[in-house]
Amino acid sequence: RNSRRIPRTSQALYSHFLDGTVTVQGILRVTAEALGIRIADSYEQMDCWWNRKTNELVTIELRLDDAAQKVFGFKTASANGSAAQPALVKSRVNLSRGVDLRWENILRLRIGNGNSIEINLANGVENPAAVPLNIIINKINQQLGATGIAQEKDGYLIIASATNGDSSRLEILDTSNDTANILLGLPPRTYRGSDARNARVIGLIELSNILNLSNQRYLRVEVDRNRLAEIDCAGANPSQTTPQEVCNAINQALAINNFATISSGRLVLNSPTTGFNSSIALQTPASQDATALLLGELTNKFYLGQDPQAAKIQGQRDLSEGVDLSENSTLQFRVDGNTRVTVNCAGESPVTRD
Repeated sequence: RNSRRIPRTSQALYSHFLDGTVTVQGILRVTAEALGIRIADSYEQMDCWWNRKTNELVTIELRLDDAAQKVFGFKTASANGSAAQPALVKSRVNLSRGVDLRWENILRLRIGNGNSIEINLANGVENPAAVPLNIIINKINQQLGATGIAQEKDGYLIIASATNGDSSRLEILDTSNDTANILLGLPPRTYRGSDARNARVIGLIELSNILNLSNQRYLRVEVDRNRLAEIDCAGANPSQTTPQEVCNAINQALAINNFATISSGRLVLNSPTTGFNSSIALQTPASQDATALLLGELTNKFYLGQDPQAAKIQGQRDLSEGVDLSENSTLQFRVDGNTRVTVNCAGESPVTRD
């Protein structure tokens, strides 16, 4: 029969390669010799499975009787467990530039099975119009008597329970002047109207006890579109003017009691009226402008009040192309304390309901 005899030299060579325990390296060398080729046969030059950093599978062949697709709806999947985690809420809003808490400034929350706590985040702060995130975090932790409940990550506020696992619980609750939407991006479940508000200006800087108004002494203010005054804010000794002397000069010039006050070292201007017609306009005086010296570098120079507002809900989803209500179609609400109403919002075609 057709056969090939191996030369004696090759036999000796094979015997040398295979002498002792057969190895991958020896088998490859014998094969290369038989084929008359040269190979890189050192272990450092080979892709050996035992030297790989990961247990990598190059290909996967499914069993012919694999039922995963029929049972689960997919052919392959993987899942990993995780360590126990605390109940946690992360803000959807970046707060690194500070937060305006002049109006909505109350955060109500409950951790674990304890009582709910309301925290006034604007109480005692220097400038409620721009409260820094670190001040907000400190106030939350101080009120709760714990550290690490409120944290900051990349400009976002994180509030977490102190415990891990299934028993960990954190609730953000509705309240009056609720700031949860501003801080965390969590819309409330209860919406309230608001009373009429007056126009207000809060200075950005904390005034020193003594002000030098020798060269910058005038403030030009229009109030409620009907009172305009260019005010000399300097005291009897312009280089030694006190913040209270500044307030006295402004109030006297406009003939409005307590229009100008000092709060936490900052100059505050309050219109005496409320509603849309309430306004404060900061204009440029003819000379020696003291606006920036007394109020800081304000980007806005015109401030309006607000009329009474009704409770209102504005959706955050675009419904112009319809919405699928085939599974969830009911809406329950109550207006002004009346009886709850449940509405089925789906029509004849709930999948594309307008």
